[in-house]
Amino acid sequence: MANLGPFVAVVAMVTLVGMSTSVNLRESLTDRVESHGPEATSAAGERDWTQQPAARNLFNLFFNIHTGGIKPWWEGANVCQTENVEETNTTTEVDTDGFGMSLARHLSSTYQYCDESESVYKCTIRQFDGHVDKKIVILYECCKGYERVKGDDGCPRRVDLRDLVSLAGQLGLKDFLQAVRSVGLDRELASREVTVFAPVDGAFKVEPDIEVIGPPVVLQRDAPYAIEETDSSQSRVEERIRSDLLSHVISGARRSSSFTDEEVVETGAIAASTIRVNFFYTPEKKMMTANCVPVVSRDNRGTNGVIHKVERLLPEVTESFMDMIKTRPDLSTLKTVLARAHYVPKLQEDGQGTLLAPSNDAFARMNPRLRRRLLEGDKKCLQKVLDNHILPHTICSSVIQGKARTMNMLGHYLNISRSDNGKIFVHGVQITQRDVMATNGVMHV
Repeated sequence: MANLGPFVAVVAMVTLVGMSTSVNLRESLTDRVESHGPEATSAAGERDWTQQPAARNLFNLFFNIHTGGIKPWWEGANVCQTENVEETNTTTEVDTDGFGMSLARHLSSTYQYCDESESVYKCTIRQFDGHVDKKIVILYECCKGYERVKGDDGCPRRVDLRDLVSLAGQLGLKDFLQAVRSVGLDRELASREVTVFAPVDGAFKVEPDIEVIGPPVVLQRDAPYAIEETDSSQSRVEERIRSDLLSHVISGARRSSSFTDEEVVETGAIAASTIRVNFFYTPEKKMMTANCVPVVSRDNRGTNGVIHKVERLLPEVTESFMDMIKTRPDLSTLKTVLARAHYVPKLQEDGQGTLLAPSNDAFARMNPRLRRRLLEGDKKCLQKVLDNHILPHTICSSVIQGKARTMNMLGHYLNISRSDNGKIFVHGVQITQRDVMATNGVMHV
């Protein structure tokens, strides 16, 4: 089968629309799931394009012209289509002559981008007609209980699905299952439709002196801090373990293809923690992370959800950058500098970014004259130094292999490297603590 890879089809038309005196915003979200049956044909035996989703017509026409009509795998049997539509109605006022005359100028356009992997075909269509900004995402993937066979159309192979608890056992997640059963979560995970980011074996540490329901378990995180439960109170230990486990669980069956980069989802943890999903393109593969923890095995489907295996326990995320800085003694100088630069609100806002946070020791090693200017509140200097330490997107340490570079908020490139012994450096300065997750990004100290 010919592999076109990503392609872009753009059709644009500029129109001039008349007067407008109001601004009206409306958002709607619709979801539709369907499975392909036999192709619709006309009486003459030709494919009836009117029976296909309108958003696909442009691609299908392009595909048939350039491949001689070869049928793509996603038009085969047992392939399910999910279509997600978001609409925003907007009307913009433009005062053109200073006399209160309002003229709205609108660009009418359609933009389509499609991407194919071994088991997923995804098209994103953006349409704007001057009043409605519409985003359509169409996803084709194997229906539940089926999988692809290389070289064949559709998803012909039947798969025997199990509930998530049984699936976890099949995937060899023994420590995870032991922890789940110790607090009675196994019945819940076997019945609810959820997605689990399950840590591989070795992420759990057993402590024989702690008694809880079932086998004793203690969770220990690799990042940002090691957490060990030593409280002898059975109820408190059980509650903490349960919350830790639920911080790896989100509602609904979410395959990796349904996530978008920088998407933040709420978990079932008591503390209302979140998981930030990111995708990175490395020379070897497309990497997926959850709270900057690499996903080592994706899309393991069960009857009631999906399991993604992760390299280690996910850190619970409940605080913004500024919330964390306020409570850390080793970042007290940074807290002072941020307040004097009136930068505090920016680090509390929702969004995404990477903060390269200078510790008190880093400030102590700074040029004395520059440090004095910062501490005295030189706003221009403060702004420049702080923007130099902030990246506009989430950059996890696990994606840095060898040498790389990325741009900061000043538009300048920063060189990032990983040494042979695994240490991370930014412009030659070592990162002493990495992947400290916040609700609005990740912090490296």
